[in-house]
Amino acid sequence: MNTNSLCKLLPLVLSLIFVFSGCTQRSNSRDQSLDANRKFTLPTPWTAEAFNAEVPLSEYPRPQMVRSEWINLNGIWDYMGGKELSDPVAATDPIRFDSNTEKILVPFPPEAELSNIGRAGETNLWYRRNFEIPSTWDGKRILLHFGAVDRVSSIFINGKKAGTHTGGYTAFSLDITDYLKSGQNTLVVGAWDPNDGKAPSGKNGATYTFTSGIWQTVWMEPVEKEHISHVKLTPDLDKNCLEIEINASVSDLKIYAVAMDGARQVATVEGNADTKLYLAIPNPKLWSPDDPFLYGLKLQLKDRNGKILDRVDSYFGMRSVSLGKVDGKIRTLLNGKFVIHLGLLDQGYWPDGIFTAPTDKALLYDIELAKRTGFNVIRKHIKTEPMRWYYHCDRLGVMVWQDMPNLWDPDGEDSVAVRSRFRTEWKEIIDQLISVPSIVVWVPFNENWGAFEVTDITDWTKKYDPSRLVNGNSGYNLSCAIYTQTTDVEHEINGLVTYDRQVEKMDFQKVKAINEAVIKTSKELNNK
Repeated sequence: MNTNSLCKLLPLVLSLIFVFSGCTQRSNSRDQSLDANRKFTLPTPWTAEAFNAEVPLSEYPRPQMVRSEWINLNGIWDYMGGKELSDPVAATDPIRFDSNTEKILVPFPPEAELSNIGRAGETNLWYRRNFEIPSTWDGKRILLHFGAVDRVSSIFINGKKAGTHTGGYTAFSLDITDYLKSGQNTLVVGAWDPNDGKAPSGKNGATYTFTSGIWQTVWMEPVEKEHISHVKLTPDLDKNCLEIEINASVSDLKIYAVAMDGARQVATVEGNADTKLYLAIPNPKLWSPDDPFLYGLKLQLKDRNGKILDRVDSYFGMRSVSLGKVDGKIRTLLNGKFVIHLGLLDQGYWPDGIFTAPTDKALLYDIELAKRTGFNVIRKHIKTEPMRWYYHCDRLGVMVWQDMPNLWDPDGEDSVAVRSRFRTEWKEIIDQLISVPSIVVWVPFNENWGAFEVTDITDWTKKYDPSRLVNGNSGYNLSCAIYTQTTDVEHEINGLVTYDRQVEKMDFQKVKAINEAVIKTSKELNNK
């Protein structure tokens, strides 16, 4: 990789690493809450830092849609779990917490030792914490965000049910304004996860430690009643433009978009919200693993009088993904040129956090490992990651194949509902990740695990997002090369490094030299 390109990263991108890290709310007193003598079975280099942090994973969680004010709710929560507890799905009221309740370190799942619980098979999980709304947020609508909660969740604010969500791999938000009061407020989250294979599960449901409940960051932000709710960014190299679709809370509002090359403004466009806008990018700098250039993007939502109602900072990469004939064979093209996809299968498992990386540095480590061993692809295996993981792939220059977490039981008596749930959650995952430049391939099914209607779902995926490739059933038909895998995972010992990321098991210089030679040869075919 051209290392100089990393030195030219946008001020926006740099700011996303550190943005508003001070806007985190302190948790309860640690001295009386967590087991200070806890021993970890297989600690990683980041275990102690994560367990001792007052606010674990304190970084801004949504790098492609940044607002200036927010509060991180990660930290110590009250916790109760067990099959005998009330079902959170059916509950109309939150469970009663006694004075001797356990303490859990959110967002680590209760199965993980980092959570302070380290217990599996809870099925019914209940969380509680108190919070206050800053006075500077008076008059704003308050959004409560969850990166991911596995699998069905019910959210209660001050004893009232504020909403529900189904799906363990997607983010969701609730407007909790009408449930709030002055002073201290109480948030209770109930999660139900039978781990029965009748919903998109991935390695949950297989012979691996599974994940339940809250496993990604919980946070809040203030917005105006009229605000940007979703951003979809699609680069179009044929027309040298960025297609922008902005969903707002109400229609009949204006969007003003500005593309930035560092501190330099390169293009602007204005139009209506909830319609497609086309931002012309003259002589675009292209995104690739060799030069992962990212443009900054500033978005404003305005009313009819030009008053700014919402501001969002984002970024995008200009690149195209397609198939084409090179040297007489159909091959994968990036920006119109063949480059072989040479990658690592990455399961995103951690011995201390299971599905949840202990720190942002840990999350970054696996991506940097792929780069320094000469790979240009990571196949994210039957799991989604926090949005910061994709941001790191974007800025470091790693192409991503995104798997859909598979079902384990698509053909039972309730197969119609189970298959419908798979389709619904696959669409939600694509919608959530649609603007990520590094994602170049969607993978609906893995090795026929829980597969059904493969042709139809593959065709639907390609029609829904024609800007990317689709590998309908990966593991059988690859014109590319994916090595299994980044790290050892529990009983799998075929990683580049051990499960705890402590031991490098190969000569990385040799691996890198071989990979770079293969990639170089693939590029030379473009000249034939």
